[in-house]
Amino acid sequence: MSIAKKLASAGGGSAFSSLSAAKGGDLASAEARSEALGRARKASSVPLTDVVFNPRNHRKTYSEEAIDETAASMRESGQITAITVVSRMAFLDAHPDVPEERLGDASFVALDGNRRLRAAERAGLERIRVDLQDDLAPTASAMLEAALIANIHRENVPPVEEAEAIKELLDTVYSGNQAAVARRLGKTAAWVGQRLALLHLAPEVREMVENKEIGVKEARRLGAATRAGTLTADEQVAQAREAKEKPKVTVARPRSAADVNPVYPSPAAPVETPPSAPEVNPVYTEARSATPEPTPAPAPATTATPLATLTVDPADADAFAKSIRSATTPRQAAAVARALIDLLNAEHSVELSEEPA
Repeated sequence: MSIAKKLASAGGGSAFSSLSAAKGGDLASAEARSEALGRARKASSVPLTDVVFNPRNHRKTYSEEAIDETAASMRESGQITAITVVSRMAFLDAHPDVPEERLGDASFVALDGNRRLRAAERAGLERIRVDLQDDLAPTASAMLEAALIANIHRENVPPVEEAEAIKELLDTVYSGNQAAVARRLGKTAAWVGQRLALLHLAPEVREMVENKEIGVKEARRLGAATRAGTLTADEQVAQAREAKEKPKVTVARPRSAADVNPVYPSPAAPVETPPSAPEVNPVYTEARSATPEPTPAPAPATTATPLATLTVDPADADAFAKSIRSATTPRQAAAVARALIDLLNAEHSVELSEEPA
């Protein structure tokens, strides 16, 4: 019995069943692939050169610092989390439009974990742990959905790349149903729509967003206006440049007790003791002066809460909120939030159901 048939009869899954069905000149190749899959399932570790980056991965940028940190951790402690892979055959079956030569000689395609794969290469590892999940690749859309959703939930993904991934999900998996995508991502439909507005940014403005030179909220406003036809591309760039050059707002905040130098505390204000009242009966003056009454302890001095300045960018709502939170107690922060909501409700100037960036 061939290796492929043994694997199929042992419950190797759909990928192995398809291998066992190969005939003629394809049989040797299929058996070689099945042996590679068998090694991966048994050992959960394969040569690093046996895994190729996913050519359909939508994420384009990776933090070099994050890759260096992961590589250093791998050198010191080894690989902790396995990379999710699919077999070469399963990938090509799901993506017939991808030329086979793009996969080189690799037996596996990284579905999730391209950053760890880069870090493993940088760390000089010879083998890498993998989690073979051919069940994730019955169709191109299922594989794409898994990869895109993993990328969207990854840390530090640029907002424009999130928007591109959402757009591809809409086009290839969800037939344009934004509400369905929102449910799948655990977001609101408003959040999805706001992210999609970023796809209408000019290249220069996209670069500003990626470099955090303008806030996401301002960028999506520009994109939404361009999408609606109320702003031309040139006007969009001009307004983005203006927002980029806009000075940051400086607000004053009370300094916490920890901010005050404990070695040189602020001096307390002097307390004046009021003069004692004159004796009512002059006959008893001498006797009373012999045993003076104790002077009441002065009331503790109160000093004004020192202030410090904090620079914030109102266009970056998250950073603005964190700055306010760092300067306040939880009760104070809650009071500020309630006051802002009351003001906005009174002004009717914004739709409070709008999702933040």
